[in-house]
Amino acid sequence: MRQKLSFRRMLALLLVITISSTTMSCGGKTQAASMKLRKTEGEVAVEDSKGKTVTPEEEMNLYSGYLVGTRKESYAWIDLDRVKLTKVDARSEVEIQKKRDKLEIIVNSGNLFFNITEPLEDNETLDIRSSSMVVGIRGTCGWVEVEDDSRMRVYILEGKVKCSIPSQDSVRGMTTSVSAGEMAEMTISGGEADIAVEEIAVDQIPDFVMEELEDDEELYERILEDSGLDVWEDSEAEDAVRVVPENIVYYGDRSQCRMTSQQASAYAEVIRQEIDELRKSYEDLSQQIPSVVDEIRSLNHYAALVDTGGGNVALMAGGGAVYNLRGYEAREDGAEFAYCSCWGIWQYLDGRAVEFAGAPSGWQTVKLYPGHLLEGGSSGGDPNYLANAYVLGNGSISTTPSTIGSSEWEWANNGWNIRFLVDQREVTEAEYDNWRMQWDGGQSLAGYDHGTDISSRVWGLGPAEDMLTLLDSWADGGEEARPEEPEGISDGISESISYEDSPASDYRTTVSYDPATRIRHVDVDPQGYPLEIYHEIPVFEEKTAGYQKINRFFRDMEQDFFNTDETMKLMVEYAANPVNPNPDITYSLTWSAEITAETAQIVSVHMGYFWFAGGTTNYGDKNFVFDPETGEQLKITDLIDGSEEEIRKLVQDALRADLGDNESMIWSGSIEDYSADQFDFYVSNGRVRVGFDKYEIAAGAAGSFDVELAAALKRY
Repeated sequence: MRQKLSFRRMLALLLVITISSTTMSCGGKTQAASMKLRKTEGEVAVEDSKGKTVTPEEEMNLYSGYLVGTRKESYAWIDLDRVKLTKVDARSEVEIQKKRDKLEIIVNSGNLFFNITEPLEDNETLDIRSSSMVVGIRGTCGWVEVEDDSRMRVYILEGKVKCSIPSQDSVRGMTTSVSAGEMAEMTISGGEADIAVEEIAVDQIPDFVMEELEDDEELYERILEDSGLDVWEDSEAEDAVRVVPENIVYYGDRSQCRMTSQQASAYAEVIRQEIDELRKSYEDLSQQIPSVVDEIRSLNHYAALVDTGGGNVALMAGGGAVYNLRGYEAREDGAEFAYCSCWGIWQYLDGRAVEFAGAPSGWQTVKLYPGHLLEGGSSGGDPNYLANAYVLGNGSISTTPSTIGSSEWEWANNGWNIRFLVDQREVTEAEYDNWRMQWDGGQSLAGYDHGTDISSRVWGLGPAEDMLTLLDSWADGGEEARPEEPEGISDGISESISYEDSPASDYRTTVSYDPATRIRHVDVDPQGYPLEIYHEIPVFEEKTAGYQKINRFFRDMEQDFFNTDETMKLMVEYAANPVNPNPDITYSLTWSAEITAETAQIVSVHMGYFWFAGGTTNYGDKNFVFDPETGEQLKITDLIDGSEEEIRKLVQDALRADLGDNESMIWSGSIEDYSADQFDFYVSNGRVRVGFDKYEIAAGAAGSFDVELAAALKRY
């Protein structure tokens, strides 16, 4: 649930929907029977009208002003007389209100299923409403989806609906009837009201609704008779729960990808069109400016699938002309582009691939974070900031932002005036910084951005050719072609991550593995030169899709070290130089790894590096903490509580305790430059430890730092 449940919002406008087994209006009548919280599942919070937390209990009475909120994978059932049921979906917020002679369930956000098995008596009323819509229920079945004050969707499985937007202010009212087997999307935008009605299909029914239909034969018959929808039919959507192979970048549970052959075909066509359009753009540009040809290495395309909730996937795809410059080589997950590029996110809606179009214009930046999509940001030297965040989890990406953050800089009276806004409400700088940290902080999973010049880039995707091969296979009715697994050891270690195979490299290497520490060690053959180079990574048993992702992360790191690390190449050149001025020294570049914590909630890895090239030495560490279920990298604020300032103080106190009288070695103001989630940390012995490399916060003589924070873990 959001802070203080975020339930109390102003009712800004009124969209009225009257639902019944026949079309009828709802007037003021005697209230319906009292409501009860029948049961809950997962994390459900309840507050009374005074804001006091109430422990949820089965068959608990709900009174006026009570608030009910659900978190991820959590649900609440509210019923009326045992024959009138509503179910609150995950990540949804509702409020119970009694206003004189009627009861209301106010859906502030999220989704709500309703099934009224017996029509209400003439003296009963029950309204389901959002801050912009009222649903008067008498005897029907369906669900509602509330995005914001100006948009709501209603799906009817049984019964009939009259949707009305009354005339108000400059909005001209309208009314439309919607029957079983149809949905209505109601919007008010730019002072105009609109109600769009279309038919629905079985594969549009979300999981939280389908669970209520699976074992109810009477309801099944009513829906089939009234709408013609066979909700028990083995639809293609059920048959199309697929396993995504490892060579495809997929953000979500690989074993639960829901994609029909039609959707696969539509996404494959999108990729082909993007490839073709990029090729044409490059050809046109090269004819206009022939010298461009010398600046371009290749045209590369990338793609990934993103679970937007319930296994429903969106396609992210982008590509461009890769710079022909050293250091700008294309990577497996993306590249830096010049002149020509393309990017987009597509969803499968109404039987076709529809490109997602968000609100900001101009500065083109899109980032995928765990649980949400962020669009916008800052543009080059422009200090202004505008970004929209779209929460994922409901099976699609809404065109309306879940939240908006911005800063506006204005030069006046020989100085800058700065306004900070969150959801169009002016806030303090601290509140704005918290918004930035929550929605645009830390490392993104994937994305695209375009600079103020000819440059752009994508990251976190995979080769589009692999994606196209998979989609074509699914479009033809086939399953994924599972990649061949290399030979390897057993001992619980997945063969797809065998320690025996050497990394792709221009140098001869020797691989070893310690089953006690689960560390893979790769040595570069010194070939008689005074050279020590090795790299270590952990290897985990792939008990979950999260562990598969973690293993892939470290193997990619290893490949980058042996293929693109310029420091390693320089070390080899120094050691092999026949006029080496220091023949008696050993040139070193090493990366060591240690698994410092592994529980059901976290996996922590501490990696240390050291290099020596005849002069000064350099050393430090790089740390990683993951969620073993999802494979996502965690931030320090995921593990310990505290504000930005409080966490910085924890770090400063730890350094002070470690250094004692030598505290002055730390450069003044160096810690204040960090946001909380920028600290490099790991977990050891149930505590968070923060590391700083040599030269990072102090002069080289001070060395590196590794300090323990005096804070309890909130997940371990």
